[in-house]
Amino acid sequence: MAKLDPGAKFVSARSPVTLARLSEQSVFNVAQPVDEVATATVFVQFTGDVSTIERAGMRVHSVAGDVATGEVRVDQLEALAQLDSVQRVELSRVLHHEMDLGLPEAGVPAVHVGPPGLRGAGVIIGIVDSGIDYLHSAFRRDDGTSRILAIWDQGTEPQGAETSPAGFSYGVEYRKPAIDEAIASDKPFDVVRHRDQAIRDVGCHGTHVAGIAAGDGLAAGPARTDRVFSGVAPAADIVVVANTRGRAAGELGLGDSAASLDAVRYIFRLANELGRPAVVNQSQGDNIGPHDGSSSFERGLDNLLGGPGRVMVKSAGNEGARKRHAGGRLTTGESQVVTFTVPPRRQADIVVDIWYPGIDRFSVSVAPPTGDPLPGMAHGQTTEHRLTTGAGDRVFIDSNVDDGNLDNRIFIVISPADEDDAVVEDGTWSLTLTGDSVASGRWDAWIQRGDPSPRFQPPFEDPSRTISIPGTGHEVITAASYANRGGAPGALSAFSSRGPTRDGRPAPTVAAPGEFVMSAQPSLFKNAYGLMSGTSMASPVVAGIVALLLQKQPTLTQAQASEALATTARSDSATGATPNNTAGAGKVNAAAAVQAVPEP
Repeated sequence: MAKLDPGAKFVSARSPVTLARLSEQSVFNVAQPVDEVATATVFVQFTGDVSTIERAGMRVHSVAGDVATGEVRVDQLEALAQLDSVQRVELSRVLHHEMDLGLPEAGVPAVHVGPPGLRGAGVIIGIVDSGIDYLHSAFRRDDGTSRILAIWDQGTEPQGAETSPAGFSYGVEYRKPAIDEAIASDKPFDVVRHRDQAIRDVGCHGTHVAGIAAGDGLAAGPARTDRVFSGVAPAADIVVVANTRGRAAGELGLGDSAASLDAVRYIFRLANELGRPAVVNQSQGDNIGPHDGSSSFERGLDNLLGGPGRVMVKSAGNEGARKRHAGGRLTTGESQVVTFTVPPRRQADIVVDIWYPGIDRFSVSVAPPTGDPLPGMAHGQTTEHRLTTGAGDRVFIDSNVDDGNLDNRIFIVISPADEDDAVVEDGTWSLTLTGDSVASGRWDAWIQRGDPSPRFQPPFEDPSRTISIPGTGHEVITAASYANRGGAPGALSAFSSRGPTRDGRPAPTVAAPGEFVMSAQPSLFKNAYGLMSGTSMASPVVAGIVALLLQKQPTLTQAQASEALATTARSDSATGATPNNTAGAGKVNAAAAVQAVPEP
């Protein structure tokens, strides 16, 4: 087993010019400041004391069981991986957003009314996203103070008296007293400098997600009587982590997977301090990885979950119709040609991640749209070629036997011909997979997201197994999307990612309203409420329902919450027979789920 994952291998061999270009893409989480040494954000699976990896040059941010997150110089990655106590070094990845709330559709009003009437009081809802408009009226108490207990802005550098959260070495933490002071101030952003970060073509994602889970739907002003756009748990308290530390220009700084693990740990640590139950929502995800729950990100989350009053909900992803997954089955001696199209002016390196069973052995060859293919490469090798025909692009291939989960991996990066050129040759590329020795033969391939994005072509393009990481984790609840308004109300969303996980577990958990959802948006917009669509919107519906469950039973575990949601979900003509890998157990039913949870 190679200790260094292929992404880390790739960046460790890049020049400063290439690293500077990569730092502006949503592909590899590296930083190459001018006249400084390049750094990478990583996960490290380790044994023993964390000080061992710190002495090797890693600046540790967080520890979740046997998984640490932090930063290390790119030129120290190899040395870090050589430590006896280190089992795995995995490059953190930049995450991508997965975008009148249909409360009646999800059975929520009956829970609000009761008896006894549950609205999330006493529960913390953690939002890991682009941030929040803390001035929005939907997040206030009746006395005008904030329901937001804390904001950790991971992408802001401390100034003056500002500090990072205890135990973390980056970002700025604002607690409720400072937020209340800012709300009362004529110059609020002089007190709390945090703003929700607008994401290209989407808007202020975090505010909208927070409004779905925990907004109270009330209009600004003294009356505060309009509850048309109420969230699911309007009495819950809120902790926000603005996961905006990522360096990807394409996502305008949306954060990475290592910072996300830090965020979940931070929220649960604050909940521990206050003695409160908490549910975390993350409407972000990534395509690259094993999709079997064994990634370092998911392993770290599993280490944080499982205890009483600690739950996490994740959007299933919007990959169902985007043709960024392919799959098939090989036999010994058979070759399959897998094609994908690269659109013109593709502005980032292309990553294709192929996984297959550890008992098998495959070889691979890559061919550009024009010119000659590369020679076939057997398993267990790492190589890099410059194509001698066509545009002369560069191709990095790492074919690894046992990538840490006993399965095999072929990791391919296609880079522009010139280090300072951001364009890969457009047209139809092909991968030829050959079964050298096959007992199982199943393979799966994912293309990393980008704009514009390459797409797999028939016959191997496959909408199944498209749940985004960390939604394939063993402990995480995943939410699919269906339409609660528009042209086909009740229909499952074509964009919603589908299961199963690559290791065969059923997914997603349940489905919730996710198309044309009305929720809060910041004051920079004309209206205080607006529409968005995506599994990003379905996920906070489910997270809000979990908050209602936790109000009734504060010691509810992740497994118990998942069971309550799944066993009470409803099926109809749109879902078909359930459980299945599109709607999960069916459409979430808040009232029935609350009834299924026993009194404390």
